[in-house]
Amino acid sequence: MLTRRLLPGMRTADLYDWGEATPQSLSQPLALQEYLQQLLRDNPSDIAALLKAPAGLEARWQYEHMRVLVQQLNQFVVRFFEVCTPASCPKMKATDEWLFLCACHKVPQECSAMDYSLHTIDGAATVLNSQRYFADRANIEAGKESFQLFSNMLRRLYRIFAHTYYHHREEFEAFENEHFLCERFVRFALTHKLIQRKHLIIPVGCPNEDP
Repeated sequence: MLTRRLLPGMRTADLYDWGEATPQSLSQPLALQEYLQQLLRDNPSDIAALLKAPAGLEARWQYEHMRVLVQQLNQFVVRFFEVCTPASCPKMKATDEWLFLCACHKVPQECSAMDYSLHTIDGAATVLNSQRYFADRANIEAGKESFQLFSNMLRRLYRIFAHTYYHHREEFEAFENEHFLCERFVRFALTHKLIQRKHLIIPVGCPNEDP
């Protein structure tokens, strides 16, 4: 069994230098999370490999993807703190045709684009860490009530990409070219039929690709 730990004082060059692993070789209960993170470090552009679930672990793989997408969306949003302000983006819009209300309130309401993004990411993280819906990460089963939440969650999170694509294209493309997050997000959602194509209002991952 591999020992996979980041130790105090490690050099940057030595981080994660513990060799290849398979889900079966990793310690529980976070084996799949560790394996997915390894694949992302190795090649974030290989979307097909990232989406391919280990045999017999399809439901857990889907759940772990949801978690890592939300985690990386936090990193994505940080890139926009200086350009996406309440003054520059007082409403959550993509094009002038699309205005999105924030559902993280008792009554949906208008929020600035940044507040909408932060509220929506926080709401998704709360659900994914909920003991009510996901009490045991080692025993995730598809088809349960919890998985039915993913569709609405992804549809709302996708709007963050839509806003930044249309209003902060330079920052969007800089992040996407490094992490391929939007492309992976969309292909994951389509693979699991969690988002309808009519809701995809920007190209998938790069400006020249149609959804």
